[in-house]
Amino acid sequence: KNMGHEIYAIETATRKDVAYLNRSTFNKLNCEIYNALKSQECNGGASGLNIEKKFTISDLNGALDYLNLTNKEALEPEIDFINRCIKNCDNNGEICILFY
Repeated sequence: KNMGHEIYAIETATRKDVAYLNRSTFNKLNCEIYNALKSQECNGGASGLNIEKKFTISDLNGALDYLNLTNKEALEPEIDFINRCIKNCDNNGEICILFY
């Protein structure tokens, strides 16, 4: 298994995977998803810390704003990931994201 950041979004009710993001340990952009989601406590440096966290549509829209202002072209994978999260939020406007 490669060292890196594997991040999954799962539906809150069904626990079905709906989005996936992977950045290698040595990729300089691997911290940007944590910055965007204000979740530095989930970042273990070489990988995520096996933490699951719930996010609201408001959190996700804030993350999109951050990503779009930062380095839009280089962060397309993160932007796609967040857009998929928004599309798959539950009736309460929430989604779970796992940081591995």
